[in-house]
Amino acid sequence: MAKKVWLLTLIIAVVIAIGIGLYLMSIPHEVEIAEVRQAGLGLMAPKSCSDVFAVNITVQNVTSLYCGIVTLKLEGPLGVVGVENGRVGGSEVYVTGWQLKSPSEMMILFEAPRTKAVNGSGNLFSIILAPQGTGQAKVLISSISYALLTSTNDGRYIPNIITSTPDINITIKLTGVASATTAKPGSLKIKAISSETPESIDPPIYPLTYGDVDGDLDIDLNDLNTLRKRLCQGRLNLSDMADACHDGKIDLLDLSQLKLILWRKEARLTLKDMAGRVVTIPQPVKRIVSCAILDTPRTLLALRAGNLVVGIDFYTHKYGLERTDYYDVLPYVARVYNWSKLPVVGTYKEPNVELIKSLNPDVIFAYARASDVADALQKAIGIPVVCNYYYCPMLGEKPKNLVNFTGWKLIATVIGKDELAENLIAYAREKVEWLRNQTRDIPLSERPKVYYAYAGPRGFEWTAPHYESIDLAGGRNVASGCGSSSVVQVSKEQIIAWDPDIILVHSRSFTGRSSFPARLQEILSDPALQQISAVKNGTIYPLPAEMIGWDPAQAICEAYYLAKLFHPDKFKDLDVEAECNEVLKTIYGVDGLWSIWMDMVRQYLLPEAR
Repeated sequence: MAKKVWLLTLIIAVVIAIGIGLYLMSIPHEVEIAEVRQAGLGLMAPKSCSDVFAVNITVQNVTSLYCGIVTLKLEGPLGVVGVENGRVGGSEVYVTGWQLKSPSEMMILFEAPRTKAVNGSGNLFSIILAPQGTGQAKVLISSISYALLTSTNDGRYIPNIITSTPDINITIKLTGVASATTAKPGSLKIKAISSETPESIDPPIYPLTYGDVDGDLDIDLNDLNTLRKRLCQGRLNLSDMADACHDGKIDLLDLSQLKLILWRKEARLTLKDMAGRVVTIPQPVKRIVSCAILDTPRTLLALRAGNLVVGIDFYTHKYGLERTDYYDVLPYVARVYNWSKLPVVGTYKEPNVELIKSLNPDVIFAYARASDVADALQKAIGIPVVCNYYYCPMLGEKPKNLVNFTGWKLIATVIGKDELAENLIAYAREKVEWLRNQTRDIPLSERPKVYYAYAGPRGFEWTAPHYESIDLAGGRNVASGCGSSSVVQVSKEQIIAWDPDIILVHSRSFTGRSSFPARLQEILSDPALQQISAVKNGTIYPLPAEMIGWDPAQAICEAYYLAKLFHPDKFKDLDVEAECNEVLKTIYGVDGLWSIWMDMVRQYLLPEAR
């Protein structure tokens, strides 16, 4: 027993001795560390060295530090090997870019991760240097700019910038020459923070949001890395859309703001609306007034933001809530949020300024075709007014297009519903692509000629030259060459010459002068139209197009409905009612919306299309 105790004691003593020896070997007895500080900023380096060594840039007691740029001057026979990340107050600080501008000057860009500012003391980063000769060398901080974050009550952040020229320097005695490879002047190193991945971004940011550094009409990590590169290079001659803070210059504030936008933690957001107006909106948005026509209210409902709406316009109330004699999803979805009891704030042309002001909204949505009214309203009450429309001519979009989701992106960006918008847009595009794959190979000779008779009060001779639902469903719009306007007037003689196989009548109503039965009778009783194939064959059908505005969700359903009308044999297994109910439920959250339309029109459809 005593022998075992003696052996165990010996083993422990040997282990302790080895540990002490290794510790003593690790102590750089011959290296003394020098440190200089000034106003919370410092340099730390060995007093003398003969091989590769590190200079630490340190900070003390910082609060809410988010990012910064340091300019260093190097004097004496020094070469730069690289730069390493630091740690302040227990949090990582990343070097996301550095530029060796000349053998004696370098710029280093450092950042806190994502939206997490750092607090406390520690190393911002370390510069790894190599002696290129013997003698005295000096490292000097010639300037530093850094951004701090100020938090709001809603958990958002406002960046603020501070710039100083501290002139802090430290002297190192070089006693040897290192063999390490050093960087050459002009080299630029840019790297992303490891926690920044495309999956961590919530797209889609509205394309005309300030912060689009690379000009690709999107805000993503590419914009962030491009701005990092340009900041290190000092090349800031970028487009005005790169100015994320919209303050007339591009600097660290824009880098900070861009990161906050990417992770939706910004306290304010600046964008160009659908009328090309520059608007800054406080974030987050909690109260909304809609002075726009039905497009914007439909989008707000699709984005599950009906509970944020505190006032609606006259047209939304009259045609979207009170009317039940024609088809629209709006009244059935708006019931979920009890919109019928909301204050009516006037029309898009004549808003009730005092009532809107009393509702204390964070943002007002207006009609893009009345931008002068939006300007006057914003000036009168000092609340941001954003003009919306269902398509964006500034981005080259066309009217009546099934994938016009720019209006959705605009509203989603303003109210912070980006992720939901992305999911809905992806779903809608998937539905469009499925139908496109079914119809793209149908030969022209098998595509029926289709004439689309626009809204009742305008008369039979009004039509839409661009109506993608017809094309997607495998039809030929006979008016497709009649200009770029959303609606045009043609002659009866031209319609007769086109001789359409199918006539679609734009009429949601089923009572009154503009109802589908009334318009159908009008067409069938017109002697001049009797020679048209659609009239002779009785292939005249109602079309559930919007009476006011455009809804991509309903347009997709419309395309499925038309596909079965145009090609009943090809789509004999397609249950249009079930499919369209599923589409509208996914987008609006209410079931049975397409069945409401089908109940109105069944008697006018061929059995195979019901």
